[in-house]
Amino acid sequence: MKYLLWMLLMVLGGESSAQQPLSGTWRLNDAQTGKVLLHLRFVQKADGLQAVVVAIPAGSALAKTKTCGFCPPNDPRRGKPLLGMALLTGLQPTGNRWVQGSWLDPEKGFTYMANVQAEGPDKIRLSVMYGKMEKPRYLYRVK
Repeated sequence: MKYLLWMLLMVLGGESSAQQPLSGTWRLNDAQTGKVLLHLRFVQKADGLQAVVVAIPAGSALAKTKTCGFCPPNDPRRGKPLLGMALLTGLQPTGNRWVQGSWLDPEKGFTYMANVQAEGPDKIRLSVMYGKMEKPRYLYRVK
């Protein structure tokens, strides 16, 4: 009985530690220039965790873009406003990570499988899968 209670606490503790660091607003930097590309906020939905665009800073390469021109032609988000758009969807909690998500890359316009994991209180690792190769991107807390 004690073992079962311990396991339950470990599972619940693992899920809450995965969820807790994802609160607040996070910035994604441009992979080429390092400048802030956009700000995201994580939101829990029925189908999983999402990262939604909440701001596009003035110096961003996307600042003049009002709609999703980078979305693939068959994507229902194509032509829709960037603000409020979910770029990362369907993430499911497992231990201290969120897995099996889908990432719409605002720089390349392709959709990839993705996982996220907090690497501290102010940094999240976004692991994007390019075929069998994993490419990390990082999100940093906006203060």
